[in-house]
Amino acid sequence: MRLSSDQRSLAGAPAVLSWQPLDGDGLPRSISGAVTLTVSSSAGTALVSDVAATGTGVTARTYTLAATHTAQVDRLTAVWSVDDVATATTHVDIVGAFYASWPAISRRYGGALDASTWSPEQRASARNAAEDRFESELAYSCRRQFREELIPVRSHCRLLLDEFEPRQVLWATLIDHAGTETALTPTELGALELASAGWVDRLDGGSWGCGSVRIGYVHGLDAPPADLADAFATYVMHVMTRQRSTIPARATSFTTAEASYTLSAPGSERRPTGIDEVDEALIAHRRHRVGIA
Repeated sequence: MRLSSDQRSLAGAPAVLSWQPLDGDGLPRSISGAVTLTVSSSAGTALVSDVAATGTGVTARTYTLAATHTAQVDRLTAVWSVDDVATATTHVDIVGAFYASWPAISRRYGGALDASTWSPEQRASARNAAEDRFESELAYSCRRQFREELIPVRSHCRLLLDEFEPRQVLWATLIDHAGTETALTPTELGALELASAGWVDRLDGGSWGCGSVRIGYVHGLDAPPADLADAFATYVMHVMTRQRSTIPARATSFTTAEASYTLSAPGSERRPTGIDEVDEALIAHRRHRVGIA
């Protein structure tokens, strides 16, 4: 199961981290204390410590993380404190790419998705939802991203991951039945062999132990194939326009002055979205995990 993050940001670019204080009803609330944050990598290394966030009153608090801190694909954890008391924790995924850039998506639709029409929050929400849907249907990622797993040991030399296309193991910790943790050294990490089917082998003669392994790794393609990227742009447009559609969500047909239309019914394995162009691309590139007896 993939865990959702609060934000996504491109590797090698400044990342604007954001935290919105909420009241008991989930509405933005005002806070008056000084807000600071500490940001750490998935390995627990602090990237910045107790730095001041910007923003006042009811507005979200933000901090811009430098590009030097986002060079590695990873999942970062930000702990937000008010008057030195830890108050909230947010997570940001540093990803290798997006399935399609906003200029590329907007050009496909004649500028219909420009910033004057849709807010940055609306566009980010739509693209994130579309990426999550594609990865769920494909069973793998078309962009490099981070994943952390706790895996019971099944083999002394081979580890089976949940994700296809592992690219790099950032860290791994062996946990025996007594709870003792032993981190793999940089030399041991360098001796790992990764298979696109989702296997990690130790080639240094060592084993994965006899308990479990906590592992943080980068997985995914560098970019989606061209037909998937086109289908993705189509699906993003669908996600965004349905937010403003006047057609009831339960409608199966509708009539205009020119003609009557029957709406596609998504949900089956062969028609996951109900959009022919999108479904054809998803089915063509879908993968299935081979079972192990």
